[in-house]
Amino acid sequence: MKVSPDLSIPEILAIAIKAEINAQAIYRGMASRVKNELVREKLEHLYEQEKKHEEILTQKYREVTEGEEPVLQKEGRSEIEEMLEGDYSHEAALKLAIEAEEKAAQFYLDAARQSRDPNGRFMFEYLANFERGHKAILEDELQALENNPHWFDVEGNPWGEETIHVGP
Repeated sequence: MKVSPDLSIPEILAIAIKAEINAQAIYRGMASRVKNELVREKLEHLYEQEKKHEEILTQKYREVTEGEEPVLQKEGRSEIEEMLEGDYSHEAALKLAIEAEEKAAQFYLDAARQSRDPNGRFMFEYLANFERGHKAILEDELQALENNPHWFDVEGNPWGEETIHVGP
């Protein structure tokens, strides 16, 4: 999604906040359907990061609007949210989540270019980098799933209790 030059900074922030809330729903929904403990932990970690992004954006919204609460779009649901309610393959969900992370990163980069405030520009660039990192995590999980089609359905920790979980 491109950032329209006609959008105000509060409007951009409200769109971004809504996107972060949608991402939280995506990762929670996916985590609830995964049996593999390591994958579930990664998805829960992504959920927590998206929640922090929502908090960062909400704080920035309050700063630029002198304390107002964000006005968020209530209608409409993303393709992935609709899929999470029905039957889906883990591969399809990962591919859509990867695409969503790419779009979010591009949205934040566009917002950074539009921002006249150096702090706002830094915040959007920072969030774009995080979203790129999320995309890389999801791409790694997609590759693992393609190499082992039962990866998400392995009960518990597939390598035993002695495995150390490093990173997201």
